[in-house]
Parts: sequence; structure tokens; C-alpha cells
Amino acid sequence: MKLLIKDSLTKNEKRKLMDIYLQSNKENIKNFYPKLNNDVLGLKQIEEDFCNYLENEFFKINGNKCYVLVLNDNWISALRLSKLDNFYWIEALETNPEYRNKGYAQKLLLKTINYLKREGNFIIKDEVYINNIVSLNTHLKCNFQIEFKDEEKYILKYTYRK
Repeated sequence: MKLLIKDSLTKNEKRKLMDIYLQSNKENIKNFYPKLNNDVLGLKQIEEDFCNYLENEFFKINGNKCYVLVLNDNWISALRLSKLDNFYWIEALETNPEYRNKGYAQKLLLKTINYLKREGNFIIKDEVYINNIVSLNTHLKCNFQIEFKDEEKYILKYTYRK
């Protein structure tokens, strides 16, 4: 199992990444294209939009990267990580539906943390919706602490000091 750190994606890598985000992308069809009644076309459009966002916006910001957990050339789990002023911000931590409930998101978080430890002290934050108990527990197992909670979400924080 290895950690890939990407600041750009080939066409083949985009496909592998979209496979990880398949469930979320399907759910987003109704949010972004409510008038579209064709799920196949909707998924194609959502994936195209997602890849365009990564290429034309996300990767254009210095320090933004995708971290991907790979097992036997299969992309298993991914997250986006942005370097902000005083901390890193995680977005879109997700595992390919075929590999869920096997601890891969936790492994990805831990490998990402271990990689960042080479840079010295750091803080990572993430937002998890209140009903996403699986993600909350994954973060807590990786020693994230609850920094903030309201009726919609948690803000979780991991601090590393040498």
C-alpha cells in the first residue's frame, strides 16, 4: 500500500479518482443538475465538472494536492489537502465504494499525517457533517479532536508538535 501525492492528473488518473468519488458524484447530480432526468448524462457532467475544478482551480493554488491511497495499482481512497495560512484543510475524504468498511480512509489519513510530519509542526482541520458517524469515528481514531460542533457539522483538528 502506498501514498500518491498529486498536483495534476492524467486522463487515466482522473478516471481512477472519479471511481473513488462515484457515490458522492451520483448524489450530486440532483444538487447540481436538478432538471436533468438522465443519471448517465448527469454523472458524466458531474465528473467533468469535478475534473475541471481540480485542473483549473484546485491545483492552481500553491500547495493544493490530492493524496491517494493505492493498493496493487488500484486507487482506493483519496482526499484533497489545501495549505492555508496556519493549517492544512482536508476536503473530500472518500473511499471507493468497493473498498469501504475496511479501514482504508483511516490508513490514508495516517499516511498523510506521517508524510506531513517530515515538514515539522502542523495542524490539520476537517469538516464532517453531524450525520456522518463513520467519518467522525475515522478521524477520532486518527487522533483528531473535536474543535467545534453545531447542529450541522463538526470541525475536527489534528495537531502535531515535535
